[in-house]
Amino acid sequence: MDKQAQRAGEYKHFVINELPKPKGRKTPVYSIVSKSGNNELGQIRWYGPWRQYCFYPNEKTIWSTGCQEGIIDFIKQLKAAKVELANKEFGWT
Repeated sequence: MDKQAQRAGEYKHFVINELPKPKGRKTPVYSIVSKSGNNELGQIRWYGPWRQYCFYPNEKTIWSTGCQEGIIDFIKQLKAAKVELANKEFGWT
């Protein structure tokens, strides 16, 4: 049975859905979908060399500062959750 994408965030012009995790992948992938056209605008994925989540916009998409702030906000939430989990695992809280 396939898992469905789960809503992970909602902003003025787009929603962010957590995609089902492919076998062997350690971190989730998030799809950014336009509210007006229901098209995928990009993804947020873990970038190993930088050890952080990064935004991968689809070609030919244009991003206002307001929409970019939404992406940044979501990535900050992911980072905070990751730090909190690590702190609990190591007993630092």
